Amino acid sequence: MISIAFFSDDPVGLSCAHLVAQALAHVDARVALVDARDGAPPPSGDAYAVTSAPLHTVGDEALRARFDVVVTVGEGGASAGRALRAARYDAARTGGTGPTPVWFLPLSDQSIFMTKARLASAHGPRLPFGTRALPVMLPRIGAGARSRLLAGRPDDAVLASGTLLAALVLAVGADPAAAGLDAAGLAVLMAGGDGPGRRLLAGHLVALADAYARLSGRGTDAAGPTDQARAIERRRPHDGRVDGHRAPRRRDGLRRSA
Repeated sequence: MISIAFFSDDPVGLSCAHLVAQALAHVDARVALVDARDGAPPPSGDAYAVTSAPLHTVGDEALRARFDVVVTVGEGGASAGRALRAARYDAARTGGTGPTPVWFLPLSDQSIFMTKARLASAHGPRLPFGTRALPVMLPRIGAGARSRLLAGRPDDAVLASGTLLAALVLAVGADPAAAGLDAAGLAVLMAGGDGPGRRLLAGHLVALADAYARLSGRGTDAAGPTDQARAIERRRPHDGRVDGHRAPRRRDGLRRSA
């Protein structure tokens, strides 16, 4: 099981949890939306567990250790700044087995925070800290679309954004301590590999890429394709198959545990 948590001090963290959970359910992945206050996500084999938690608790190493993927995000400028700072890590420290690394997710109008994250990455200038950032800027969700999302009825444009976000967080789950994530790394994961876990991940990534292509083609400009998504599409298997089987598609299947 892969457990995913979004830490935020405003409602966008909960929206992200719903986005990822419903996107995974859309491609027939087994997924549970859980409450972080209930303790560790229940073990369930090859399922995914997604939750949201307050940003101020991201420093709790015992709490972070319960999750395989930890993402910080903020809707307002001040909260986005706090989310970015929470994702910084000691760039000089290598190796070791610390708590689950933190990744930062910027929103579509937060280019300044994405720029800061890139400057503080392992590929930028030598700074005393680094920042792991997801290579996407999540489109903002309006009040009406958010209500439909939280009710389990997301618009296609919103669900398209969710499929892209879900693919990225699943990729992070394969190597949470990586300095960054790019299209080449996604291509390797989508090609599969030895072991049922890698093949299952590849199948879900291919299915999410296929769903993104279909949903964004019918959606609005709010979920228009990004360079990252186009790179995913160029590198995915030509017929959407993994080990000879086409990845399944389904909109329902979300199980909630609260």
